[in-house]
Amino acid sequence: QASVSTYHAVMWFRLFLAWTLSLCSLTAQQSLPASVKSLNAELEPLLAATKVPALAAAAIIDGKIRAAGAVGVRKFGDPTPVQIFDKFHVGSGTKSMTATLAAIMVEEGLLKWNSTVSDVLPDLEIHPEFRDITLTQLLSHNAGCPGTNAASQLWKEVLSRQQQSAQEQRLYLAKRTLAEAPSYPPGEGYIYSNAGFTIVGLMLERVGKAPWESLMREKLFKPLDMTTAGFRAPASADVLDQPWGHRGRQPNPPLPIGDLPDALAPAGLVHCSIVDWAKYAHFHLVQRRGSVLKKRDSFETLQKRHNPKTGYALGWNVSSHPLAGKLLTHNGTNGLWYAKIWLAPDKSFGVVVSCNTAGSEASTLCSQVIDLLCTQHGITVATEKKKED
Repeated sequence: QASVSTYHAVMWFRLFLAWTLSLCSLTAQQSLPASVKSLNAELEPLLAATKVPALAAAAIIDGKIRAAGAVGVRKFGDPTPVQIFDKFHVGSGTKSMTATLAAIMVEEGLLKWNSTVSDVLPDLEIHPEFRDITLTQLLSHNAGCPGTNAASQLWKEVLSRQQQSAQEQRLYLAKRTLAEAPSYPPGEGYIYSNAGFTIVGLMLERVGKAPWESLMREKLFKPLDMTTAGFRAPASADVLDQPWGHRGRQPNPPLPIGDLPDALAPAGLVHCSIVDWAKYAHFHLVQRRGSVLKKRDSFETLQKRHNPKTGYALGWNVSSHPLAGKLLTHNGTNGLWYAKIWLAPDKSFGVVVSCNTAGSEASTLCSQVIDLLCTQHGITVATEKKKED
């Protein structure tokens, strides 16, 4: 009996030790490094003045990630607070990631910036006016692809194909889009087009011989240590393990349709923690060459204006600020989340910010966060023209 009691005591001790180690590990995961200041005190009053469920933001100061915070709740109607490493949807912040993946594959010799759809997708029946559109034109919304309103019926058709793989959906969307005449002569206009980025995703899959999602994980997320990065609405359907998206104050389940069609992932379906998004922002802000991009020319190509009708680069809006100099920005929303990235390379300063709801209030809140952090660091109100999501 004594040996049985000893055995039970040892087992209970082991369970207690495992629980303690697990709790310590979780606490460590949820804590910022000592070099990163918490922004919660600054974010909480801004959030409290709104009906937005949660807000996350991070700042890059003097070329280093110096501050980050996350406040609010994962889901209205539930008190569970957001954590600093919770995953937020970045929407069309994904577009510069897809363009960056294209730059990686250009460096690898799998593509050229002037590669055409007919070069890469020779098996598709392509309208004659679309045959010579290039990778650069697609990434700068200058290829003649339809905008959101024109493509809405096609999106519904793609949603009805959710039983297919994302690759199959992208192929269907590309076939349907490229079979029709362009919305304007390629190279001579601007229509913000998620369809165009979807076609780029298909092109990258063809030359990379793997799904776009796998290519993103291996060639971008992994080398940048973006361990929380993934795709679509981040939460589970049955457990409140991550924030939910909202329509106003109405929580929206992540499944079955908590996001745009899978086909559109290259245009806007990435999620990650605000800290991991800051890692990506830092990579572009300081033009860090190494395991992802090796050539300065690649960054310069990605970040310079390519569309003659607007200030669009490759996945970035390019503008200027009277005090900050050159700006790289982008808004993002899938109708349930809102996000913004704001980079001032000349000042080695940047902000990423996201909410788990969309609409004008979320947009205004994100701008207020950027304005606050800019002002704290000597850059007056960020008044650049609002761009399309």
